Amino acid sequence: MGRPTGKRNAGYFARRRALAMAALEALLNDDGAPATLKDLAAAAGVSVPTLKHYFGDRDGLLRAALAAGAGTLSLPRPLDVPPDVALRTVLTATTTAWREGTLRALVASGLSLGIGSPTRGPMVIEQLWSPLLAPVEDTLRGHIGQGTLRPMPTHEAALSLMSPVLMALIEQDLLGGRGRRPIDLDAFIDHHVHTFLDQNRA
Repeated sequence: MGRPTGKRNAGYFARRRALAMAALEALLNDDGAPATLKDLAAAAGVSVPTLKHYFGDRDGLLRAALAAGAGTLSLPRPLDVPPDVALRTVLTATTTAWREGTLRALVASGLSLGIGSPTRGPMVIEQLWSPLLAPVEDTLRGHIGQGTLRPMPTHEAALSLMSPVLMALIEQDLLGGRGRRPIDLDAFIDHHVHTFLDQNRA
């Protein structure tokens, strides 16, 4: 007797995750996206019909790969320390995830995939950008609730905090700035947090 329509076999989701992780590894190693579903299938060691069975199409696979990558990030949401310590902690953890983890390759791949694409751009925001900003937003929201920061739109505030740090990392590490115009990133973050808090303390 066959499975009822719509039912998945016991290993379906584990297999789907394994294929997404294989595609993610291909993206990270390539600093971008292989051009075709055939390339991604070869990287995963399966056929194109197998990938279509699990993901539908290339964008479905890329969405799952980015989600898998974002799932490897583990950024703190410190609420039991003063806001200057909390924000430095989140931004410093971001630079560590960039320089010692997969964030650098994830951002490079996400930008390569998303810029100029009306379908993949929103996908990158949903699967990578939003999870990256969420710890900053949660930290801000928590400190606003504690009364240590003034009320503010947390998404816009998170963008204003994260954007200069990501811009500095892109300049220093992706564009070769560290060899030509190096900066002290810790001092950069300290100054940035100090400036932000001067304007936003309760």
